[in-house]
Amino acid sequence: MELASLIEKPRVKNVYLKECGCRNPQEGDLTLVGHHLVFIPNLLNPTSVQNGELWLLYRAVDKVEVSITTKSNKTNDSKVELALLTLKCKNFLILVFQFTDIDDCEAVARAIEKLSNIDDIKLYYSYYYKCPFTVLDDGWLSYNVEEQFAKLLLKSGNKFRISTVNQNYSMCSSYPEKVIVPISNEDINLKISSTYRAEGRFPILAYYHQPKNVPIAISSQPLVGPLWRKCTEDENIVNSYLFGNGFGVIFDTRTKNLATLSRSRGGGVETNQNYSQYKYLHGKVPRIKEIKDSLRKLVALCQENDCGPDRWVRKLNDSGWLQSVSDSITAAATVAQIVDCEGKPVLIHGENGTDSTLLTGIFILLLTFIHNCSFFGRTIARCKFEVNTRISIINRKNLDNGLASKHIY
Repeated sequence: MELASLIEKPRVKNVYLKECGCRNPQEGDLTLVGHHLVFIPNLLNPTSVQNGELWLLYRAVDKVEVSITTKSNKTNDSKVELALLTLKCKNFLILVFQFTDIDDCEAVARAIEKLSNIDDIKLYYSYYYKCPFTVLDDGWLSYNVEEQFAKLLLKSGNKFRISTVNQNYSMCSSYPEKVIVPISNEDINLKISSTYRAEGRFPILAYYHQPKNVPIAISSQPLVGPLWRKCTEDENIVNSYLFGNGFGVIFDTRTKNLATLSRSRGGGVETNQNYSQYKYLHGKVPRIKEIKDSLRKLVALCQENDCGPDRWVRKLNDSGWLQSVSDSITAAATVAQIVDCEGKPVLIHGENGTDSTLLTGIFILLLTFIHNCSFFGRTIARCKFEVNTRISIINRKNLDNGLASKHIY
Protein backbone atom coordinates (compact mmCIF):
# COMPACT_ATOMS: atom_id res chain seq x y z
CA MET A 1 0.00 0.00 0.00
CA GLU A 2 1.15 3.56 -0.72
CA LEU A 3 1.02 4.48 2.97
CA ALA A 4 3.36 1.71 4.13
CA SER A 5 6.43 3.84 3.39
CA LEU A 6 5.33 6.35 6.05
CA ILE A 7 5.37 3.73 8.81
CA GLU A 8 8.81 3.42 10.43
CA LYS A 9 7.83 0.90 13.09
CA PRO A 10 4.85 -1.25 12.05
CA ARG A 11 4.62 -3.15 15.35
CA VAL A 12 5.66 -2.43 18.93
CA LYS A 13 5.25 -5.08 21.62
CA ASN A 14 4.54 -4.64 25.33
CA VAL A 15 2.88 -1.24 25.08
CA TYR A 16 0.79 -0.18 28.06
CA LEU A 17 -2.56 1.46 27.31
CA LYS A 18 -2.71 3.85 30.23
CA GLU A 19 -5.84 5.83 29.34
CA CYS A 20 -8.68 5.33 26.87
CA GLY A 21 -12.05 6.63 27.99
CA CYS A 22 -13.91 4.00 30.02
CA ARG A 23 -11.56 1.20 28.97
CA ASN A 24 -9.42 -0.33 31.69
CA PRO A 25 -5.61 0.10 31.51
CA GLN A 26 -3.98 -2.95 29.93
CA GLU A 27 -0.85 -4.17 28.21
CA GLY A 28 -0.64 -5.32 24.63
CA ASP A 29 0.88 -4.85 21.18
CA LEU A 30 0.53 -1.75 19.03
CA THR A 31 0.27 -2.29 15.28
CA LEU A 32 0.25 0.37 12.56
CA VAL A 33 -1.50 -0.55 9.31
CA GLY A 34 -2.52 1.51 6.29
CA HIS A 35 -5.31 3.63 7.77
CA HIS A 36 -5.59 2.40 11.36
CA LEU A 37 -3.68 2.11 14.58
CA VAL A 38 -4.56 -1.23 16.21
CA PHE A 39 -4.03 -2.08 19.87
CA ILE A 40 -4.18 -5.83 20.61
CA PRO A 41 -4.39 -6.68 24.33
CA ASN A 42 -2.32 -9.57 25.66
CA LEU A 43 -5.49 -11.02 27.17
CA LEU A 44 -7.45 -10.77 23.93
CA ASN A 45 -11.17 -11.49 24.08
CA PRO A 46 -12.90 -10.60 20.77
CA THR A 47 -16.36 -10.61 22.37
CA SER A 48 -15.38 -8.22 25.19
CA VAL A 49 -15.47 -4.45 24.87
CA GLN A 50 -12.75 -4.13 27.51
CA ASN A 51 -10.41 -6.81 26.12
CA GLY A 52 -11.15 -6.64 22.41
CA GLU A 53 -8.99 -5.06 19.73
CA LEU A 54 -8.94 -1.27 19.65
CA TRP A 55 -8.99 0.23 16.13
CA LEU A 56 -8.33 3.94 15.69
CA LEU A 57 -8.53 5.70 12.33
CA TYR A 58 -5.54 8.02 11.82
CA ARG A 59 -7.83 10.72 10.44
CA ALA A 60 -9.62 10.77 13.79
CA VAL A 61 -6.45 12.00 15.51
CA ASP A 62 -6.41 15.73 16.14
CA LYS A 63 -3.13 16.13 18.00
CA VAL A 64 -0.09 13.95 18.75
CA GLU A 65 2.04 14.57 21.84
CA VAL A 66 5.14 12.79 23.17
CA SER A 67 6.39 13.27 26.71
CA ILE A 68 9.06 11.64 28.87
CA THR A 69 8.37 10.44 32.40
CA THR A 70 10.27 8.44 35.01
CA LYS A 71 9.27 5.41 37.03
CA SER A 72 10.94 3.86 40.04
CA ASN A 73 12.42 0.41 39.55
CA LYS A 74 11.32 -1.70 42.53
CA THR A 75 14.24 -4.14 42.25
CA ASN A 76 17.17 -1.72 42.61
CA ASP A 77 15.49 1.62 43.50
CA SER A 78 16.69 3.19 40.24
CA LYS A 79 14.76 5.47 37.91
CA VAL A 80 13.53 4.20 34.55
CA GLU A 81 12.64 6.56 31.72
CA LEU A 82 9.37 5.90 29.95
CA ALA A 83 7.76 7.60 26.95
CA LEU A 84 4.10 8.60 26.87
CA LEU A 85 2.28 8.92 23.54
CA THR A 86 -0.88 11.02 23.89
CA LEU A 87 -3.42 11.01 21.06
CA LYS A 88 -6.16 13.63 21.25
CA CYS A 89 -9.00 12.68 18.91
CA LYS A 90 -11.56 14.82 17.12
CA ASN A 91 -14.38 13.21 19.11
CA PHE A 92 -12.60 14.44 22.30
CA LEU A 93 -11.40 10.93 23.22
CA ILE A 94 -7.87 10.89 24.67
CA LEU A 95 -5.61 7.84 24.44
CA VAL A 96 -2.33 7.54 26.35
CA PHE A 97 0.16 4.78 25.49
CA GLN A 98 3.22 4.07 27.62
CA PHE A 99 6.41 2.84 25.90
CA THR A 100 9.53 1.44 27.51
CA ASP A 101 11.60 2.47 24.47
CA ILE A 102 11.60 6.20 23.73
CA ASP A 103 12.75 5.68 20.12
CA ASP A 104 9.80 3.38 19.42
CA CYS A 105 7.41 5.97 20.85
CA GLU A 106 8.84 8.76 18.71
CA ALA A 107 8.77 6.57 15.58
CA VAL A 108 5.09 5.74 16.14
CA ALA A 109 4.30 9.41 16.81
CA ARG A 110 5.99 10.52 13.58
CA ALA A 111 4.06 7.93 11.58
CA ILE A 112 0.70 8.92 13.09
CA GLU A 113 1.44 12.61 12.51
CA LYS A 114 2.12 11.94 8.83
CA LEU A 115 -0.77 9.53 8.31
CA SER A 116 -3.26 11.89 9.95
CA ASN A 117 -2.23 14.73 7.64
CA ILE A 118 -2.36 13.15 4.19
CA ASP A 119 -3.26 15.70 1.52
CA ASP A 120 -3.98 13.29 -1.34
CA ILE A 121 -7.74 12.71 -1.21
CA LYS A 122 -7.40 9.47 -3.19
CA LEU A 123 -5.51 7.94 -0.26
CA TYR A 124 -8.37 8.55 2.19
CA TYR A 125 -9.84 5.51 3.92
CA SER A 126 -13.22 6.06 2.28
CA TYR A 127 -11.74 4.98 -1.07
CA TYR A 128 -10.52 1.70 0.42
CA TYR A 129 -13.51 0.89 2.60
CA LYS A 130 -15.63 -2.07 1.53
CA CYS A 131 -19.12 -1.95 2.95
CA PRO A 132 -19.93 -5.29 4.67
CA PHE A 133 -23.69 -4.87 4.32
CA THR A 134 -26.27 -3.90 1.71
CA VAL A 135 -26.87 -0.16 1.64
CA LEU A 136 -30.59 0.58 1.88
CA ASP A 137 -30.42 4.38 2.01
CA ASP A 138 -27.71 5.90 -0.15
CA GLY A 139 -26.65 9.17 1.43
CA TRP A 140 -25.34 10.50 -1.87
CA LEU A 141 -28.89 10.42 -3.21
CA SER A 142 -30.53 12.04 -0.16
CA TYR A 143 -30.24 15.44 -1.78
CA ASN A 144 -30.33 16.25 -5.48
CA VAL A 145 -30.22 19.78 -6.89
CA GLU A 146 -32.59 19.06 -9.79
CA GLU A 147 -35.09 17.32 -7.53
CA GLN A 148 -35.04 20.14 -4.99
CA PHE A 149 -35.35 22.69 -7.78
CA ALA A 150 -38.48 20.93 -9.05
CA LYS A 151 -39.98 21.23 -5.55
CA LEU A 152 -38.92 24.87 -5.45
CA LEU A 153 -40.81 25.58 -8.68
CA LEU A 154 -44.01 24.27 -7.09
CA LYS A 155 -43.52 26.59 -4.11
CA SER A 156 -42.26 29.75 -5.79
CA GLY A 157 -43.49 29.56 -9.35
CA ASN A 158 -41.18 30.60 -12.14
CA LYS A 159 -38.89 32.79 -10.02
CA PHE A 160 -35.63 30.83 -10.11
CA ARG A 161 -33.47 28.87 -12.49
CA ILE A 162 -30.45 26.56 -12.32
CA SER A 163 -27.28 28.20 -13.60
CA THR A 164 -24.20 26.29 -14.76
CA VAL A 165 -22.03 29.40 -14.83
CA ASN A 166 -19.67 27.70 -12.38
CA GLN A 167 -19.06 24.72 -14.64
CA ASN A 168 -15.75 23.06 -13.71
CA TYR A 169 -15.67 25.47 -10.74
CA SER A 170 -14.34 28.18 -13.02
CA MET A 171 -15.94 31.09 -11.14
CA CYS A 172 -15.75 29.89 -7.55
CA SER A 173 -13.97 26.82 -6.22
CA SER A 174 -16.21 26.64 -3.14
CA TYR A 175 -19.57 26.75 -4.97
CA PRO A 176 -21.22 23.78 -6.70
CA GLU A 177 -21.23 23.60 -10.48
CA LYS A 178 -25.00 24.09 -10.47
CA VAL A 179 -26.38 26.99 -8.44
CA ILE A 180 -29.93 28.31 -8.05
CA VAL A 181 -30.38 32.00 -8.82
CA PRO A 182 -33.31 34.31 -9.71
CA ILE A 183 -34.47 33.78 -13.28
CA SER A 184 -33.57 37.37 -14.21
CA ASN A 185 -29.86 36.78 -13.44
CA GLU A 186 -27.91 36.26 -16.64
CA ASP A 187 -24.72 34.24 -16.53
CA ILE A 188 -22.60 37.14 -17.77
CA ASN A 189 -23.75 39.25 -14.82
CA LEU A 190 -23.03 36.41 -12.41
CA LYS A 191 -19.48 36.24 -13.75
CA ILE A 192 -19.00 39.96 -13.23
CA SER A 193 -20.46 39.74 -9.74
CA SER A 194 -18.06 36.94 -8.83
CA THR A 195 -15.13 39.26 -9.52
CA TYR A 196 -16.63 41.80 -7.11
CA ARG A 197 -17.16 39.33 -4.26
CA ALA A 198 -14.47 37.74 -2.07
CA GLU A 199 -13.48 34.22 -3.16
CA GLY A 200 -15.84 34.65 -6.14
CA ARG A 201 -18.88 33.85 -3.98
CA PHE A 202 -21.63 35.82 -5.75
CA PRO A 203 -25.18 35.83 -4.28
CA ILE A 204 -27.00 32.50 -4.68
CA LEU A 205 -30.18 31.03 -3.19
CA ALA A 206 -29.63 29.07 0.03
CA TYR A 207 -33.22 28.60 1.27
CA TYR A 208 -36.75 29.56 0.22
CA HIS A 209 -39.21 30.17 3.06
CA GLN A 210 -42.55 29.10 1.58
CA PRO A 211 -44.92 30.43 4.31
CA LYS A 212 -43.87 33.99 3.47
CA ASN A 213 -42.55 33.35 -0.06
CA VAL A 214 -39.22 35.02 0.66
CA PRO A 215 -35.70 33.78 -0.13
CA ILE A 216 -32.53 33.67 1.91
CA ALA A 217 -29.42 34.20 -0.19
CA ILE A 218 -25.77 33.97 0.77
CA SER A 219 -22.57 35.44 -0.61
CA SER A 220 -19.22 36.76 0.55
CA GLN A 221 -18.34 40.37 1.33
CA PRO A 222 -18.14 42.87 -1.55
CA LEU A 223 -14.64 44.00 -2.48
CA VAL A 224 -15.39 47.66 -1.88
CA GLY A 225 -11.94 48.57 -0.62
CA PRO A 226 -10.71 52.00 0.47
CA LEU A 227 -11.65 53.45 -2.96
CA TRP A 228 -15.33 52.51 -2.56
CA ARG A 229 -15.56 50.32 -5.64
CA LYS A 230 -19.03 49.48 -6.91
CA CYS A 231 -20.55 46.98 -9.33
CA THR A 232 -23.86 47.66 -11.09
CA GLU A 233 -24.29 44.00 -12.05
CA ASP A 234 -23.91 42.92 -8.43
CA GLU A 235 -26.44 45.54 -7.32
CA ASN A 236 -28.96 44.20 -9.85
CA ILE A 237 -28.39 40.62 -8.68
CA VAL A 238 -28.91 41.53 -5.02
CA ASN A 239 -32.06 43.50 -5.89
CA SER A 240 -33.42 40.57 -7.90
CA TYR A 241 -34.03 38.64 -4.66
CA LEU A 242 -36.64 41.21 -3.59
CA PHE A 243 -39.27 39.98 -6.08
CA GLY A 244 -41.34 43.11 -5.54
CA ASN A 245 -41.26 42.87 -1.74
CA GLY A 246 -40.11 46.45 -1.49
CA PHE A 247 -37.24 46.18 0.96
CA GLY A 248 -34.89 43.48 2.16
CA VAL A 249 -32.16 43.01 4.74
CA ILE A 250 -28.43 42.42 4.34
CA PHE A 251 -27.24 40.59 7.44
CA ASP A 252 -23.49 40.81 8.05
CA THR A 253 -22.34 38.18 10.54
CA ARG A 254 -19.45 40.44 11.58
CA THR A 255 -19.61 43.29 14.04
CA LYS A 256 -19.64 46.79 12.59
CA ASN A 257 -16.06 47.42 13.68
CA LEU A 258 -14.75 44.27 11.99
CA ALA A 259 -16.69 44.99 8.81
CA THR A 260 -15.32 48.54 8.68
CA LEU A 261 -11.80 47.32 9.35
CA SER A 262 -11.99 44.85 6.47
CA ARG A 263 -12.44 47.73 4.01
CA SER A 264 -8.81 48.74 4.55
CA ARG A 265 -7.84 45.21 3.44
CA GLY A 266 -9.89 45.37 0.24
CA GLY A 267 -13.22 44.09 1.59
CA GLY A 268 -16.06 46.02 3.15
CA VAL A 269 -19.83 46.29 3.15
CA GLU A 270 -22.58 47.23 0.71
CA THR A 271 -23.20 50.98 0.72
CA ASN A 272 -26.64 52.46 1.40
CA GLN A 273 -26.32 54.59 -1.71
CA ASN A 274 -25.91 51.63 -4.08
CA TYR A 275 -28.11 49.15 -2.21
CA SER A 276 -30.82 51.57 -1.14
CA GLN A 277 -33.57 48.92 -1.04
CA TYR A 278 -31.80 47.01 1.70
CA LYS A 279 -31.46 47.65 5.39
CA TYR A 280 -28.08 46.71 6.84
CA LEU A 281 -27.76 44.71 10.07
CA HIS A 282 -24.65 43.48 11.87
CA GLY A 283 -24.45 40.31 13.90
CA LYS A 284 -21.90 39.07 16.37
CA VAL A 285 -21.22 35.58 15.09
CA PRO A 286 -17.79 34.46 16.36
CA ARG A 287 -15.07 33.82 13.84
CA ILE A 288 -13.92 30.24 13.34
CA LYS A 289 -10.67 30.88 15.21
CA GLU A 290 -12.60 32.13 18.23
CA ILE A 291 -14.87 29.07 18.14
CA LYS A 292 -11.85 26.75 17.99
CA ASP A 293 -10.16 28.54 20.88
CA SER A 294 -13.27 28.38 23.06
CA LEU A 295 -13.89 24.72 22.21
CA ARG A 296 -10.27 23.84 23.00
CA LYS A 297 -10.62 25.51 26.41
CA LEU A 298 -13.90 23.67 27.02
CA VAL A 299 -12.35 20.29 26.19
CA ALA A 300 -9.36 21.02 28.43
CA LEU A 301 -11.73 22.00 31.23
CA CYS A 302 -13.70 18.76 30.91
CA GLN A 303 -10.46 16.82 31.41
CA GLU A 304 -9.68 18.47 34.75
CA ASN A 305 -10.28 16.18 37.71
CA ASP A 306 -9.38 18.51 40.60
CA CYS A 307 -11.65 21.44 39.81
CA GLY A 308 -14.34 22.53 42.28
CA PRO A 309 -17.87 23.44 41.12
CA ASP A 310 -17.45 27.21 41.51
CA ARG A 311 -14.08 27.25 39.80
CA TRP A 312 -15.39 24.96 37.05
CA VAL A 313 -18.33 27.26 36.28
CA ARG A 314 -16.03 30.28 36.30
CA LYS A 315 -13.61 28.63 33.87
CA LEU A 316 -16.54 27.55 31.71
CA ASN A 317 -17.62 31.18 31.38
CA ASP A 318 -14.02 32.25 30.74
CA SER A 319 -13.70 29.72 27.90
CA GLY A 320 -16.18 31.72 25.83
CA TRP A 321 -17.91 28.61 24.49
CA LEU A 322 -21.35 29.40 25.86
CA GLN A 323 -21.06 32.96 24.57
CA SER A 324 -20.11 31.67 21.11
CA VAL A 325 -23.16 29.40 21.04
CA SER A 326 -25.41 32.19 22.32
CA ASP A 327 -24.16 34.72 19.74
CA SER A 328 -24.60 32.23 16.89
CA ILE A 329 -28.17 31.33 17.87
CA THR A 330 -29.05 35.00 18.43
CA ALA A 331 -27.88 35.87 14.91
CA ALA A 332 -29.87 33.01 13.39
CA ALA A 333 -32.97 33.92 15.42
CA THR A 334 -32.72 37.53 14.24
CA VAL A 335 -32.70 36.48 10.58
CA ALA A 336 -35.43 33.88 11.15
CA GLN A 337 -37.64 36.54 12.70
CA ILE A 338 -37.06 38.90 9.76
CA VAL A 339 -37.98 36.17 7.30
CA ASP A 340 -40.89 34.55 9.12
CA CYS A 341 -42.46 37.52 10.92
CA GLU A 342 -41.65 40.46 8.66
CA GLY A 343 -41.58 38.54 5.37
CA LYS A 344 -38.44 40.27 4.08
CA PRO A 345 -35.77 38.64 1.89
CA VAL A 346 -32.34 38.38 3.51
CA LEU A 347 -28.81 38.23 2.10
CA ILE A 348 -26.31 36.76 4.57
CA HIS A 349 -22.56 37.11 4.38
CA GLY A 350 -19.52 37.50 6.56
CA GLU A 351 -16.01 37.92 5.28
CA ASN A 352 -15.60 35.02 2.86
CA GLY A 353 -19.13 33.67 3.13
CA THR A 354 -18.04 30.34 4.59
CA ASP A 355 -17.73 29.55 8.32
CA SER A 356 -19.99 32.07 10.07
CA THR A 357 -22.37 32.17 7.10
CA LEU A 358 -22.76 28.38 7.14
CA LEU A 359 -23.26 28.36 10.90
CA THR A 360 -25.94 31.05 10.76
CA GLY A 361 -27.69 29.52 7.76
CA ILE A 362 -28.03 26.04 9.25
CA PHE A 363 -29.40 27.44 12.51
CA ILE A 364 -31.96 29.43 10.49
CA LEU A 365 -33.16 26.29 8.71
CA LEU A 366 -33.55 24.50 12.03
CA LEU A 367 -35.57 27.40 13.41
CA THR A 368 -37.86 28.03 10.46
CA PHE A 369 -38.66 24.60 8.98
CA ILE A 370 -40.75 22.24 11.13
CA HIS A 371 -39.54 19.07 9.37
CA ASN A 372 -36.01 19.81 10.59
CA CYS A 373 -37.02 18.91 14.16
CA SER A 374 -36.25 15.21 13.64
CA PHE A 375 -32.72 13.80 13.41
CA PHE A 376 -33.18 12.94 9.73
CA GLY A 377 -34.67 16.38 9.13
CA ARG A 378 -31.67 18.07 10.74
CA THR A 379 -29.33 15.98 8.63
CA ILE A 380 -31.18 16.88 5.42
CA ALA A 381 -31.29 20.57 6.41
CA ARG A 382 -27.54 20.60 6.88
CA CYS A 383 -27.09 18.68 3.63
CA LYS A 384 -29.33 21.11 1.75
CA PHE A 385 -27.42 24.14 2.92
CA GLU A 386 -23.98 22.61 2.35
CA VAL A 387 -24.80 21.16 -1.08
CA ASN A 388 -26.56 24.34 -2.18
CA THR A 389 -23.62 26.47 -1.16
CA ARG A 390 -20.85 23.82 -1.30
CA ILE A 391 -19.04 25.03 1.78
CA SER A 392 -16.36 22.40 1.54
CA ILE A 393 -15.73 19.99 4.38
CA ILE A 394 -12.11 19.86 3.24
CA ASN A 395 -11.66 23.45 4.41
CA ARG A 396 -12.61 22.70 8.02
CA LYS A 397 -9.52 22.70 10.19
CA ASN A 398 -8.72 20.87 13.39
CA LEU A 399 -8.80 22.39 16.84
CA ASP A 400 -5.05 22.80 16.89
CA ASN A 401 -3.97 26.05 15.26
CA GLY A 402 -0.57 24.66 14.36
CA LEU A 403 0.95 24.54 10.90
CA ALA A 404 -0.47 21.10 10.15
CA SER A 405 -4.13 21.43 9.25
CA LYS A 406 -6.35 18.38 9.59
CA HIS A 407 -9.82 17.90 8.24
CA ILE A 408 -12.85 17.17 10.39
CA TYR A 409 -15.47 14.63 9.27
